[in-house]
Amino acid sequence: MPRSTKIRKFRYSRSIQTIVSIILVLSAVGYYYFRFIVNANMLEVVPGKVYRSGQPSEADLGKWADKYGFKTVINLRAKELKVIKKEELATEHLGMKLVPVYLSGSRLVSPEELSNLIEVLETAEIPVLIHCESGVDRAGFVSAVAALAIGHEGFDRAKQQAYVPPGPWKRQDFSNTRGDYIYDYAHVSDTLRLYENYCRQENVDKNDWQQFKKWAREMPASADLDAQYRPVFGYFPFLDSKKRFFPIYTLLKGAYVQFSIEILVVVLLIWYTKFCLKAAKHS
Repeated sequence: MPRSTKIRKFRYSRSIQTIVSIILVLSAVGYYYFRFIVNANMLEVVPGKVYRSGQPSEADLGKWADKYGFKTVINLRAKELKVIKKEELATEHLGMKLVPVYLSGSRLVSPEELSNLIEVLETAEIPVLIHCESGVDRAGFVSAVAALAIGHEGFDRAKQQAYVPPGPWKRQDFSNTRGDYIYDYAHVSDTLRLYENYCRQENVDKNDWQQFKKWAREMPASADLDAQYRPVFGYFPFLDSKKRFFPIYTLLKGAYVQFSIEILVVVLLIWYTKFCLKAAKHS
């Protein structure tokens, strides 16, 4: 092949690489900007009743007050006192009630926290906004509980609100550790799997909200949770308790959309890197 032809092919390859790079970067930045900055990750949980988001600005609250008519705002960042104080002033001005609740996204929900959360959801004036900082982990878990409690949805559908983090590092082996060790490595959404495991063992209906409340009252202390925790979880987050892969369509619902897009971007970046290396090798 003539050298001039090789040069043209190489330049063409470099042009394709540049175009793909620009598309990938703009897609990732655009998705993040519009999803998390412009719209504060606002999503509908129960039509006309329950919504979820990341940390809203004062302008967001004002806009949403007119659009959705929120009566209650549940802020899951109760330990962030400055954030709570600022939001309290904004919600009071808009005629909303702010209810601070503390949850951590990186551990199971304790029995006391779960009991408090149930009381808050059952007494909250509707419509209600649930939010944490990014609207993913904590807001996802509470939205799943709210979909069950307020939306009267089936458990399998309600739990799709909960975000399951990527990566096997979230699924540790607890066989040789103390019970409360799981609080260092579990994810807040894993609490729902404990409930599923309980319903399976007791042969009771997991779709019954009263049953969920009963389980919450009987939920064991952290030192005893490992007995339930170990047999439930695989090492990969999209495996269920019977070690079966979740179907693809599940990834396209609720909070899984974000994770699906992240995976797609990563795959494309890997492909692009291999493409660049191959082009450089033949140049």
